[in-house]
Amino acid sequence: MQLKIATTGNATIFDEEIEQVILPWESGSVTLYAKSIPAIVKLVPWIIRVKTKNGWVQKFSISKGIALVDTTNIKITVSMVTEKPS
Repeated sequence: MQLKIATTGNATIFDEEIEQVILPWESGSVTLYAKSIPAIVKLVPWIIRVKTKNGWVQKFSISKGIALVDTTNIKITVSMVTEKPS
């Protein structure tokens, strides 16, 4: 599954093939894997956790935003994002 994290200013922060991602939303968190059900997820300020294909976990601190999910791609747009140490 391809994950792209970008800011509202069109700066791409992350764009890679991943195994899973954990997103913060109003009811807690949701874990998405390949072939997830298409959805639009309203994100809240917190931490996104990404497991890449090579097994590394990357963390990103985000402001509120939106994630567009289909069966092969997740596109996240936020106002602010910073990479956190794993």
